[in-house]
Amino acid sequence: MKKDLLIFGSNGALGSGVVKILSQKNFDSIYLFDRKFDLKTSDNKIKQIIIEDLSVEENVQKAFKNVQRDSETFYFLFSTIGGFFGGVPTWETKVDEFDKMMNMNLKTNFLIAKHFANVVKDSFGGSICFTSAYAGHYSAPDKSVYG
Repeated sequence: MKKDLLIFGSNGALGSGVVKILSQKNFDSIYLFDRKFDLKTSDNKIKQIIIEDLSVEENVQKAFKNVQRDSETFYFLFSTIGGFFGGVPTWETKVDEFDKMMNMNLKTNFLIAKHFANVVKDSFGGSICFTSAYAGHYSAPDKSVYG
């Protein structure tokens, strides 16, 4: 059985730390997805894939077309996709700001999970891990929409 790793948001502060740790593990292929890459790699098992706005389903589909599919592979996915926007009380939050937060943090990861399932359903299996904001569990002033 082969093991392949997919990391979305691999170039950011959190993502680069995830890449540093998980790239040392025993994976056959590692796919890194982000809008840009600051560092190039010479490791042949690592593939860097430039992606566009992941709140657009066609962009997510395009990203997953880069993944070599195999019925004998177990796929692992780690997503650090998300972000913070706002910082005002709920009653001052504009609807377009709310929509932006939902697109960045919920819709993107829903689409990633949806299209990852298409990879996994014809494979040996798969596992997915999404990072979550601390504010999602513990409230903080002016972060209710984010949480």
